[in-house]
Amino acid sequence: MNTKSNIFTILEEAIDLFKSNYKLFLTISFLGAVCGLLFSVGSQMINADDFINATVLVLIGIITFYFSFRLQIALIIAINNRYHGFETDFQECYKTAWSYFWSFVTTSIALALILGLSIVFILLPVSMEASLLVIFSCGLIFGGLALVLLYLFNFAPLVSVLNPEVANNFNKSRELVRSQPRLVLSMLGLGLIAQLLLYFIKDMFGGYSFTLNMEISFIFDFLIGVFISPIFMIVYMMVYYKLQSTSNDQEGAADTTTE
Repeated sequence: MNTKSNIFTILEEAIDLFKSNYKLFLTISFLGAVCGLLFSVGSQMINADDFINATVLVLIGIITFYFSFRLQIALIIAINNRYHGFETDFQECYKTAWSYFWSFVTTSIALALILGLSIVFILLPVSMEASLLVIFSCGLIFGGLALVLLYLFNFAPLVSVLNPEVANNFNKSRELVRSQPRLVLSMLGLGLIAQLLLYFIKDMFGGYSFTLNMEISFIFDFLIGVFISPIFMIVYMMVYYKLQSTSNDQEGAADTTTE
C-alpha cells in the first residue's frame, strides 16, 4: 500500500467518496448547518439586554452546541464507515456519536483554549496601546506559536473518535504529523487558500444594504456548511488515514531493525 500521497490526489479521492455517498453526508451536514443557522438567526433576532432574552439565547446556544458537535461526530463516523466499505445510515451514525461526544468536545475545547491563549497574547499589546515594535514582536512570536500548535495538534479531536483507545490525543496527533510533515503542511495550506477564496466571494456582497447583506451572508454560510464542509472533513480524515498508515509502517520498520 502506497502511503505517500500528495494533497491533490487525496482531494480527488475525497470528491469521489463524496459523490458516491452524497445522500448520507449531505443529510448530516444539512442538519449541522441548520443548527448553525438557527443560532445565527436567534442571536440577531433576540435582544440580549434583558435577563429573559439573554437566558433564552444561552439555552439556544447550548442546544445548538450539543447538536452541532454530535452531528459533526456523526459525520466523522459516516465517512469512516463508508471509506472502509461498511454500510451505515444516519440513525446508526448519530446514535454511535454519543459514545465519543464528551471526549471529542473536551479535546476540541482544549485545543481551542490552547490556540486562543496564543491569540490573547497577540491582541493584548494592541489593547494596551503598546509600541508598534512590541505589537509586531508579539504578533510574530505568538502568531508563530499558534501556527505551530495548530500544525502539531489539529488531529487531536479526530483521534478521540477514530482511536478512542489512545491515552493522550495530543501526543498521538503530534506523532502522526511527524510521520509526513509535508502532507500536513500542504493540507493546511490548501485549507487556508480555500478559506480565503470563500471569504473573498462572500465579501463581494458587501456593497448591498445591511439587511440584504445579512441575508446573503446567512445563505452563503449555510451553503458552505452543507456542501463544502463535508469535503473538507473527508480530506482531513483521508490525510489522517495516510499519516496513520505511514506511522504504523515506520513503527514496524523500527521494530524489525531492533530485532
